[in-house]
Amino acid sequence: MRVVDRTIVTLVYSAVPGQPMAPELSEDDKVQLRGVISDGQTRSYLDGAVLKIMAPITSERGDRTIAATVVHLPAERFLEAIRRNLRLSALVAAGVLAVGLVASVIMARRVTGPVGSLTDAATALENHTFEPGALSEVMQRTDELGHLARVFNRMALEVYAREQRLRQEVQQLRIEIDEAKKVRQVAEITETDYFQDLRQRAQGLRARFEGSSGTT
Repeated sequence: MRVVDRTIVTLVYSAVPGQPMAPELSEDDKVQLRGVISDGQTRSYLDGAVLKIMAPITSERGDRTIAATVVHLPAERFLEAIRRNLRLSALVAAGVLAVGLVASVIMARRVTGPVGSLTDAATALENHTFEPGALSEVMQRTDELGHLARVFNRMALEVYAREQRLRQEVQQLRIEIDEAKKVRQVAEITETDYFQDLRQRAQGLRARFEGSSGTT
């Protein structure tokens, strides 16, 4: 540790074992110390393998800087702390990323599953193979997808009911058309000359038969 006055004259000098400090200040040290005394702000910079920290010493009233102190610390100590922090930050980031990925997969499954069910239900409705209970699981959800499934299911049931009624009406119409065709065909047959001739022959045969029956 070193303490210098405002003129950068060393007042106190003390070397700590394992932390060598040059007896004399370098020109860079003097420039940095003048800056500390001038602006009253702590400074630090790396000089080779040594981290130099310079701090102002103020008067008792704290209104002006009267001296400055210099402390030399091995940079390796701070570099190791930085490396530990970086490793810890990397582990934390990896953990957060893993949690985020797992959460994303879970959320994706929670969303894509119901969306796939809705898509399949829409396809089934288009192909007239929709089953009313196909969306029962999705309909139990309390979120927007559950609401959408309930609305879709209600609409699908209405469409299914209308299609059933339409099919019944079409079937009834076909029956009526078939009956009308039969009546028309019968009428057309009975109105032909050939049918009239057959009827006259049948009537003649019937009259002849009845006449022969009366004479016997």
